[in-house]
Amino acid sequence: MSKITKVVVFMVGGAEYALPIECVQSIENPGEITAAQAPDYVAGMCVVRGEILPLVHTQRLFDSSKGSSDGQLKWIILSMDQQQMGLIVEEAKEILDLSGVAVKQLGMLGLANRNYFLGVANVNGRLITIMDPQKLFMLNGVENLNLHSHP
Repeated sequence: MSKITKVVVFMVGGAEYALPIECVQSIENPGEITAAQAPDYVAGMCVVRGEILPLVHTQRLFDSSKGSSDGQLKWIILSMDQQQMGLIVEEAKEILDLSGVAVKQLGMLGLANRNYFLGVANVNGRLITIMDPQKLFMLNGVENLNLHSHP
């Protein structure tokens, strides 16, 4: 993956996470979710701007017991290699420029077994976990539900 410069920062369970801005198509207010036979972290299927896509509940994916259910939830819609998916997050905070910020590999941080995490950036004392969007598209349950878009 090329050097990450700009990211979209979001909150899950009181922690900050980020995705490369190149893969973020939009940030949406939650809509209707249709149940799907899938792992617990897959909330179901949704329709966004006429496209049907799988929706991952990040709080369940990260096994986070801390979370917000106060209506601030957002959907981050990802698009990559003619595939789309959505992430349910607690808050989409900001776009951040990581130019000149070192991203540390996870190794000893206890998150190394989750291959969808690339590393952690220290931005003025804020620890932001950077996610790998390619690995998110390969999650069990998402891969099977994803309908390839045809241009």
